[in-house]
Amino acid sequence: MRNIASDSSQPLFQEFLSGMTAHVHEPIESLMGTILDVKNKSAVTGDKPFLTILMRTQGRRLNAFSDVLTSLYGQTSQDFAVLLLEHDVTDEIHQQLEEVINQFPEDFSERIRQVRVEGGGRARPLNVGIELVNSSYIAALDDDDIVFAHWVEEFKKGALLSPGTMIRTICAVQKVEIEEWSDQSSGFRAISWPEIPYAIEYSQLDHLRVNHSPFMSVAFPTAFFSILGNRFDEELAVCEDWDMILRAGSICGVHQQNALTAIYRNWVGVETSYTEHSENQWRKSEQRVIEKLNLTPYVFQTGTINELRKLAILHHEISAEGSYGFMFKDGVLRRPFRVFIRLISPFIRIAVRARNLLRRLKAKLK
Repeated sequence: MRNIASDSSQPLFQEFLSGMTAHVHEPIESLMGTILDVKNKSAVTGDKPFLTILMRTQGRRLNAFSDVLTSLYGQTSQDFAVLLLEHDVTDEIHQQLEEVINQFPEDFSERIRQVRVEGGGRARPLNVGIELVNSSYIAALDDDDIVFAHWVEEFKKGALLSPGTMIRTICAVQKVEIEEWSDQSSGFRAISWPEIPYAIEYSQLDHLRVNHSPFMSVAFPTAFFSILGNRFDEELAVCEDWDMILRAGSICGVHQQNALTAIYRNWVGVETSYTEHSENQWRKSEQRVIEKLNLTPYVFQTGTINELRKLAILHHEISAEGSYGFMFKDGVLRRPFRVFIRLISPFIRIAVRARNLLRRLKAKLK
């Protein structure tokens, strides 16, 4: 998962602000009625599974695939089904995936449905899966990541507390590399401790800058797709997860479950979405996401207006009319000031370290 700065000529928050104007023309009764309908249709009931897991795969890392299935087999809540979306796989790989599934007990393996998907990009398997869902909520989980035993349980807790909202949990990141295991199979090992680089609490403004929610850290109400007709954008080469998170967060709202539930594996030295797609494709995809938001009404979470006002004040200060306008050109710090900051940065770091050392010495002497 990666997002980079927008390639648009407008500053990002100006694009965000311009999207607000369309909202005033929408009948508020119609908007609230739609949201209420999504909430009512998202109630957790016993007549269907709570969660459908959309798992895209190309069968490249079978040991990692077995690993993620093991983590699902150990879930404290087994109220879920899995759609294994096999994207452009050969008959041989299809068979290998089936063999891994059949290694698990039948009461688990029978809830995994293999679905072969041909053509299209990263979003195509997700849209195929959506058409097959029969559950209250939907989550996506890649075949080479890992979830903790309470992953489904936390989503379900959130859905019971706030039905119809997008449920968000906390996700860590860990670097992983390929290695050969003792049985000569292609295995892997972790080469870093897990860390949490993402914002703990969901913020729409933060998410407009960069995605802070790995795909497996959110669960969407199925009614967001079945009632509102939303689908993943197949024109996007990447960023399809970020696009949907921004849209669902606006319409459905977000319920935060403050529990660490998954590890996003950052694969080193192998082909991933980072290496498969060029820098230009990342930029174009992100720009498309922002441009689509600019053309549609957007509902903001409580407290966002204060943040928008701060951004507007900051924009004024760095504009030609503001107090610091001479330091910027087109919203970017001018080169002489960038060079100056780069030159003094080492000395600032030394001063901070010296200050911290003095504080520790004083604490020991007390």
